[in-house]
Amino acid sequence: MRTVRRMLRLNSESGYPFSEVYMKHFLSENGKLYRLLELIMELGAMNVLFLLCSIPLFTIGPAYVALVACADAFWKEEGRPTFSYFFKKFRAAFLPSVLVGCVASLVFILLAYNMLFTLVAFAGAVRIVLLGVYFLLVIVLLAFVYHLARIIGCFQNFRTKYLKAALLATVAHLPRGLGIAAAMVSPLVLLFFPMGVILALLPVQLFFWFSTASVLCIKLSADYMDEIEEYCKN
Repeated sequence: MRTVRRMLRLNSESGYPFSEVYMKHFLSENGKLYRLLELIMELGAMNVLFLLCSIPLFTIGPAYVALVACADAFWKEEGRPTFSYFFKKFRAAFLPSVLVGCVASLVFILLAYNMLFTLVAFAGAVRIVLLGVYFLLVIVLLAFVYHLARIIGCFQNFRTKYLKAALLATVAHLPRGLGIAAAMVSPLVLLFFPMGVILALLPVQLFFWFSTASVLCIKLSADYMDEIEEYCKN
């Protein structure tokens, strides 16, 4: 209603037809359509850059750090150019991110192997308990990796204190960690669907899924990450 009243006022002041005034406002740089298209382009750019930079696999660490940094800027509406900002973070934290990414990937592989071994070797209550323990460890590790990636992206280096800060953030906000872990692994959900569904949703995954999940992680941790960053500065 406010928009309509504003359009009517602009119409009376300009003397142009209402439809022309409305379309000029809607398509202007401050208009809703322009802003929506801008948001879509930013999410798509982040997603594509992350996927391309993750192709060598060992670079998935710096690619994820850069993705989280871009998602943080996107959430805060800082207006940073996505392409240049992504590669700035990618280069600045490349070495520590590669090491963290490789170690985290190795731990995830070991957990996955143990879960598969549990399914084959055990049965009944023992299997349920062990799978529950491994599932909890996966959630904790995913949340820990996210918090550590965000800290590294913020300071563009690595200190052992960051490990403690990421662990504190994960343990102190474990319910949030569940949501963060769910967002991080959400692209893997497609593996459980028929091939037709996978192909239908593939464009969404290629252009929006990873970046949107990262923005959701930023939202879930927005109210306590400032304290974690202050802790890391001291």
